[in-house]
Amino acid sequence: MDYDSDEEIYEKIKEKLEVHSFGEFLEKFQPTVYEYTTGSEGGLPQMHYTIDPKEASRCKTVTMKC
Repeated sequence: MDYDSDEEIYEKIKEKLEVHSFGEFLEKFQPTVYEYTTGSEGGLPQMHYTIDPKEASRCKTVTMKC
């Protein structure tokens, strides 16, 4: 059986995950970002951002999905 060396495994992982800019990150991984608001004690809304759809689905005021 032929196994990859540690260096070969590292290079494969690096090739799949490494990015050099935010634009490249967006292109490579295409994350969905959810924005939602919650109230605060002072009555002002607090903005929250998440990439977790479960967290976003718990809030009824999701205003953005991009």
